[in-house]
Amino acid sequence: MEISNSGLQLDEGSYNALIEASMTSQDFQSAITLFWDRREARTPDLKGSYLTIMTGLMESQRPGLVAVFLDEVVEDPRVEVKCHDWNSIIYAFCNAGRLEDSKRTFRRMAFLQFEPNDQTYLSLINGYVTADKYFGALMLWNEVKQKFSPDIEKGFSKGLSSATRPVQCLFQLEEFSCTINFRNVYSEGISLRLYLHTRSTCVIGG
Repeated sequence: MEISNSGLQLDEGSYNALIEASMTSQDFQSAITLFWDRREARTPDLKGSYLTIMTGLMESQRPGLVAVFLDEVVEDPRVEVKCHDWNSIIYAFCNAGRLEDSKRTFRRMAFLQFEPNDQTYLSLINGYVTADKYFGALMLWNEVKQKFSPDIEKGFSKGLSSATRPVQCLFQLEEFSCTINFRNVYSEGISLRLYLHTRSTCVIGG
């Protein structure tokens, strides 16, 4: 949909309607092209179109495309990018088992000075544990305890306990970390996964 090259001048309502129609039909390329047209036309407010595209891409489970789109618009003052936008991408990547992409998004988020919150860490910890990367999960949990106040940490723990089953194992991870010296884990032949399997309150699949 090459509106800018056709010489047509559309008002804001027409652009919004076309973008929404494109997203509804999952014609993402047209929707994003229309959005770029609006940017080049110096439209003062892009928030509505931005949210339409972000929501549609997330509902269609396209976190990779969302990450690219967000990275293109993040410095545009006409678009209000917030922490929950980054959290949505990280959550979607973790849900899809794309842990490296979630970590890359987390680093990009921090680089652009968006402060990670409890939901950011909850998604990442869930992703690490689901991928059987228990030490990474424990390191993140330790970071949570250092970063947040006791009240926030307590609320975060409630979020973990109500989350997916693998994440509940994090509480056993902390107990495990208190019983061994991490520098000697591999030399002593201690298997964290075996340890977790022996816990009657925690069942890890895979």
